[in-house]
Amino acid sequence: MIHVSRAITEAITAYCVCKLPYEACGILIGSVRGSETEVHSFLPVRNAADHRRETFRFHPAQWIEALYAIERSNRQIAGIFHSHPEGPPLPSAADLNTEWHGLPSHWIISLANESAPQIRAYRYRKCNGTTEYEPLPIRYTDDISSG
Repeated sequence: MIHVSRAITEAITAYCVCKLPYEACGILIGSVRGSETEVHSFLPVRNAADHRRETFRFHPAQWIEALYAIERSNRQIAGIFHSHPEGPPLPSAADLNTEWHGLPSHWIISLANESAPQIRAYRYRKCNGTTEYEPLPIRYTDDISSG
Protein backbone atom coordinates (compact mmCIF):
# COMPACT_ATOMS: atom_id res chain seq x y z
CA MET A 1 0.00 0.00 0.00
CA ILE A 2 1.26 3.47 -0.89
CA HIS A 3 0.21 6.48 1.18
CA VAL A 4 0.50 9.91 -0.42
CA SER A 5 -1.29 13.25 -0.35
CA ARG A 6 -3.26 14.52 -3.32
CA ALA A 7 -1.11 17.67 -3.22
CA ILE A 8 2.01 15.62 -3.99
CA THR A 9 0.37 13.68 -6.81
CA GLU A 10 -0.99 16.93 -8.27
CA ALA A 11 2.51 18.46 -8.13
CA ILE A 12 4.04 15.41 -9.82
CA THR A 13 1.38 15.51 -12.52
CA ALA A 14 1.90 19.25 -13.07
CA TYR A 15 5.63 18.65 -13.44
CA CYS A 16 4.98 15.91 -16.02
CA VAL A 17 2.59 18.15 -17.96
CA CYS A 18 5.16 20.96 -18.12
CA LYS A 19 7.68 18.55 -19.70
CA LEU A 20 5.36 17.57 -22.58
CA PRO A 21 5.84 16.35 -25.28
CA TYR A 22 8.66 14.48 -23.52
CA GLU A 23 8.59 11.88 -20.78
CA ALA A 24 9.28 13.35 -17.36
CA CYS A 25 10.91 11.38 -14.56
CA GLY A 26 11.98 11.63 -10.96
CA ILE A 27 12.35 10.09 -7.54
CA LEU A 28 9.71 9.57 -4.87
CA ILE A 29 11.03 10.27 -1.38
CA GLY A 30 9.56 8.98 1.85
CA SER A 31 9.69 5.97 4.10
CA VAL A 32 9.22 2.25 3.61
CA ARG A 33 8.12 -0.11 6.37
CA GLY A 34 7.37 -3.62 5.21
CA SER A 35 4.60 -3.47 2.62
CA GLU A 36 3.69 0.13 3.57
CA THR A 37 5.24 3.01 1.66
CA GLU A 38 4.72 6.68 2.48
CA VAL A 39 5.61 9.32 -0.08
CA HIS A 40 6.50 12.66 1.51
CA SER A 41 7.94 14.49 -1.50
CA PHE A 42 9.44 14.03 -4.93
CA LEU A 43 12.54 15.14 -6.72
CA PRO A 44 12.47 15.74 -10.48
CA VAL A 45 15.42 14.35 -12.41
CA ARG A 46 16.23 15.47 -15.93
CA ASN A 47 15.42 12.94 -18.63
CA ALA A 48 18.70 12.22 -20.43
CA ALA A 49 17.33 9.62 -22.87
CA ASP A 50 18.15 9.99 -26.55
CA HIS A 51 14.47 9.58 -27.49
CA ARG A 52 12.73 11.45 -24.67
CA ARG A 53 9.30 11.25 -26.32
CA GLU A 54 9.26 7.45 -25.91
CA THR A 55 11.54 6.65 -22.99
CA PHE A 56 13.34 8.01 -19.97
CA ARG A 57 16.77 7.73 -18.44
CA PHE A 58 17.85 9.63 -15.35
CA HIS A 59 20.59 12.18 -15.94
CA PRO A 60 23.55 10.39 -14.27
CA ALA A 61 24.96 13.38 -12.34
CA GLN A 62 21.52 14.42 -11.07
CA TRP A 63 20.76 10.83 -10.06
CA ILE A 64 23.95 10.60 -7.97
CA GLU A 65 23.36 14.06 -6.48
CA ALA A 66 19.81 13.04 -5.54
CA LEU A 67 20.99 9.83 -3.87
CA TYR A 68 23.37 11.79 -1.64
CA ALA A 69 20.69 14.38 -0.81
CA ILE A 70 18.19 11.67 0.15
CA GLU A 71 20.77 9.94 2.34
CA ARG A 72 21.65 13.23 4.10
CA SER A 73 17.95 13.89 4.79
CA ASN A 74 17.52 10.48 6.48
CA ARG A 75 14.72 9.65 4.03
CA GLN A 76 14.40 6.69 1.69
CA ILE A 77 13.66 6.22 -1.95
CA ALA A 78 9.99 5.31 -1.98
CA GLY A 79 10.12 4.71 -5.72
CA ILE A 80 10.51 6.44 -9.04
CA PHE A 81 8.04 7.94 -11.48
CA HIS A 82 7.86 8.73 -15.15
CA SER A 83 5.20 9.87 -17.54
CA HIS A 84 3.69 8.39 -20.66
CA PRO A 85 2.76 11.46 -22.73
CA GLU A 86 0.48 9.53 -25.08
CA GLY A 87 0.15 6.05 -23.65
CA PRO A 88 -1.77 4.33 -20.87
CA PRO A 89 -0.44 4.07 -17.30
CA LEU A 90 0.83 0.54 -17.93
CA PRO A 91 4.44 -0.64 -17.98
CA SER A 92 5.84 -0.68 -21.50
CA ALA A 93 8.34 -3.25 -22.73
CA ALA A 94 11.08 -0.66 -22.13
CA ASP A 95 9.82 -0.09 -18.56
CA LEU A 96 10.00 -3.81 -17.85
CA ASN A 97 13.47 -4.09 -19.34
CA THR A 98 15.12 -1.77 -16.81
CA GLU A 99 17.20 -1.94 -13.68
CA TRP A 100 14.40 -0.67 -11.41
CA HIS A 101 13.64 -4.09 -9.91
CA GLY A 102 13.63 -4.10 -6.13
CA LEU A 103 12.40 -0.55 -5.66
CA PRO A 104 9.32 -0.14 -3.48
CA SER A 105 7.32 1.35 -6.37
CA HIS A 106 7.41 2.59 -9.95
CA TRP A 107 4.72 5.10 -10.84
CA ILE A 108 3.51 5.76 -14.36
CA ILE A 109 1.60 8.96 -15.03
CA SER A 110 -0.48 8.77 -18.20
CA LEU A 111 -1.10 12.11 -19.91
CA ALA A 112 -2.95 10.58 -22.86
CA ASN A 113 -5.99 12.54 -21.66
CA GLU A 114 -4.33 15.68 -20.29
CA SER A 115 -7.56 16.85 -18.66
CA ALA A 116 -7.79 13.58 -16.70
CA PRO A 117 -4.27 12.24 -16.02
CA GLN A 118 -4.01 8.77 -14.51
CA ILE A 119 -1.45 7.55 -11.98
CA ARG A 120 -0.75 3.88 -11.42
CA ALA A 121 1.92 2.33 -9.22
CA TYR A 122 3.67 -0.99 -9.71
CA ARG A 123 6.33 -3.20 -8.23
CA TYR A 124 8.58 -5.13 -10.63
CA ARG A 125 10.27 -8.43 -9.99
CA LYS A 126 12.27 -10.94 -11.96
CA CYS A 127 10.74 -14.39 -12.28
CA ASN A 128 12.35 -17.13 -14.37
CA GLY A 129 14.27 -14.59 -16.43
CA THR A 130 11.31 -12.36 -17.23
CA THR A 131 10.02 -9.27 -15.51
CA GLU A 132 6.60 -9.37 -13.92
CA TYR A 133 4.75 -6.47 -12.39
CA GLU A 134 2.07 -6.18 -9.78
CA PRO A 135 -0.19 -3.15 -9.31
CA LEU A 136 0.11 -1.40 -5.97
CA PRO A 137 -2.85 0.36 -4.34
CA ILE A 138 -2.50 4.09 -3.68
CA ARG A 139 -4.26 5.53 -0.65
CA TYR A 140 -4.56 9.28 -0.47
CA THR A 141 -3.76 10.51 3.03
CA ASP A 142 -6.26 13.37 2.57
CA ASP A 143 -9.00 10.74 2.37
CA ILE A 144 -7.85 9.08 5.61
CA SER A 145 -8.45 12.20 7.71
CA SER A 146 -11.81 12.87 6.11
CA GLY A 147 -13.01 9.50 7.18
